[in-house]
Amino acid sequence: MKPCRDDRPVTCKFKQKGSSWATGEHSGVDFGTPTGDPVYAMWDGVLTGTSWGSAYGTAWVIDHDRLPDGRAGYWAVYAHLKSKVGKAGTRVKAGQLIGYSNNTGNSTGPHLHVEIQPQPTWVKGSYRNPQPWIDARKDDDMPLSDDDIERIAQAVNRTLGDWTASGDVQDAADDPPKTASTRIRQIAKDTGSRG
Repeated sequence: MKPCRDDRPVTCKFKQKGSSWATGEHSGVDFGTPTGDPVYAMWDGVLTGTSWGSAYGTAWVIDHDRLPDGRAGYWAVYAHLKSKVGKAGTRVKAGQLIGYSNNTGNSTGPHLHVEIQPQPTWVKGSYRNPQPWIDARKDDDMPLSDDDIERIAQAVNRTLGDWTASGDVQDAADDPPKTASTRIRQIAKDTGSRG
C-alpha cells in the first residue's frame, strides 16, 4: 500500500546512485510530498521508538510483523516527517495515519522516504527494495527476490540432505537432482508467479 496520497510521484528510486547518501546509493524510495502531507502505514505493524539516525530526521520505524506476502520480521522507516501521530508500542493498521511529511534530516526538500530493513536497526547494505510491497495489495502474490530464493533453497537442500541421510529418500539415477534454487525458479515460471 502506498504510504502517501496516490497522486504523489516517486522522486528517487531504490538504489539510485548519488553522493547524497553514505552508501553511494539510495536505500529506499522517495515520494514527492509537500510539507504537511499525510503519511500512512503501508501494512499492519507496531510503532517503535527506534531511531535509524539523524539523517532520517523525524521518523517512525514500524515493525511490520507480517507483510502482504506473509513474511515476518521486516521493519520500515517513514522518514523526514514534520510530526508523528501515535505513540511507540501502538499497533497500527495498513492505511492508518502515522504522521505528516516535511524536510527534516538529510533532505534537500520536502518528501517522504520509505526504507525496509530485515532487522530493527539500520545495517549498511541490508536494505530491501520497498517498491514491490508498496505496489502490492494485501492479497497479491509477492515476487521472490534472488536472496529469498537462495534462503528457501538452502533450507530445502538442508532438509533434503537430512532425509537422504536418514534413508527416507531413494536416489533416482534416471532423474538427476536439481538444485533447490533452480527448481524453485522453475516452479515460479510454471505457475506464472511474478518472482
